[in-house]
Amino acid sequence: MSCENLSVRDADYLIALFKCGGEAGLTDVCRALKVAKPTVSLMMKKLNTAGLVKKVNNKYALTFLGNKIVKEIVWRHTVTEWMLVKSGLNVREACEVARRIELYIPLKSLKKIWIALGEPMKCPCGYESSGDNGTCRPVHN
Repeated sequence: MSCENLSVRDADYLIALFKCGGEAGLTDVCRALKVAKPTVSLMMKKLNTAGLVKKVNNKYALTFLGNKIVKEIVWRHTVTEWMLVKSGLNVREACEVARRIELYIPLKSLKKIWIALGEPMKCPCGYESSGDNGTCRPVHN
């Protein structure tokens, strides 16, 4: 599975787990995404079946593949957001628009954009990535 096969909603759930330190209970995800518990439960089952999360006791945790996908999502967000800021959007608007389109830009094209932007390592909204699909960490929540 790759980012290009994910829906924005799938990515939202993976990012929510990432922001919770890589694992969280259903209630934590409900609060983070402001959705009902049955909705979260269904999505976690879907992500579990896809091999992106695993159930550990009463929590869900990102798998190795889930972590890899999240790192790519954060990198994609960094590149897309910078592209939009450089095009004249304010940071907040660029962050919102980037979130809606970052999964749909072909990876090959995004790599070219990343290089043209000077290989940014931190997006304007506060996330860092070590570069082209490298490691990343949240700078703020």
